Amino acid sequence: MDRRSSNRYDLVARVFVYSVGGILFFTAIAKFISAFGKEPVLRSFEPVSHLTFRTVFLIFGLVELMAAWYCISSPSKSRRLWLIGNFGTFFLVYRLGLKWMDYHMPCRCIGSLTDMLNISPNTADSVMKLIAAYMVIGGYGILLWSKVQRNESTLEKTRVLAG
Repeated sequence: MDRRSSNRYDLVARVFVYSVGGILFFTAIAKFISAFGKEPVLRSFEPVSHLTFRTVFLIFGLVELMAAWYCISSPSKSRRLWLIGNFGTFFLVYRLGLKWMDYHMPCRCIGSLTDMLNISPNTADSVMKLIAAYMVIGGYGILLWSKVQRNESTLEKTRVLAG
């Protein structure tokens, strides 16, 4: 990878990882705020795990908070990108599982924050799907970009050495 490509890759990777870290931090805080609310939905059961939404919000809020911290603090770009891609894949597979179970309610991914921000649950649901796609495409795409750039750099070095 030449210096200019390397700098561009580093900038894109850094902006992407920090943006996802911020998103995960925001959604974790939203889940914690919602988990301690009084909404009746918190006592109902989430269709996949059969845990209450309150429990699911607390568990996944903690998981998202740890992932956000990892995105910001890990020294390994490739591990952060891999984690983000896998996290996004998990979200999309979960959503496909809900669809497969014929569950058509909007995802309560950010809990009651939709009400506090005056956002419709369907809009929040669509935004969360886009965020999951952003994580998958960005995480795996930037990893692939890095691999292609390294392969091109290795090929170029081989051509120079071969004369």
